[in-house]
Amino acid sequence: MVDPVLMCREHLLGEHREMHALVGMLTRKKSLTGYIKKGLLTPKLIGKRHDQLAKEIVKRGYNHLTPMIFEQELLDYLPEEQQNSKVDLQWSQTCLVLRCDRCKDRERIIKCNIESISLLE
Repeated sequence: MVDPVLMCREHLLGEHREMHALVGMLTRKKSLTGYIKKGLLTPKLIGKRHDQLAKEIVKRGYNHLTPMIFEQELLDYLPEEQQNSKVDLQWSQTCLVLRCDRCKDRERIIKCNIESISLLE
């Protein structure tokens, strides 16, 4: 759930692929327990998250040829606590920049740009 603007190319495209894989898992009624226990997934936002990622993919000039239709009913087989689980955004962003120098650089550049704009106002 990290802001896609902050993600390097590999993480942006990788998470996009994961959104499609998750819909496949939901369609086949597979377990998402591992994703949920690790705090990696907010199931109710899979469709919205895909659209955020797709928007950033297009914004960067990459091709997006895989639209997604996500229906909340896909979650019906999951226990309620799994359906309502949420990603810890701060933890996710911290982990991402600690393990990926390209994401760390993007975060630093964007923060500098935001601070520069604030100084001009």
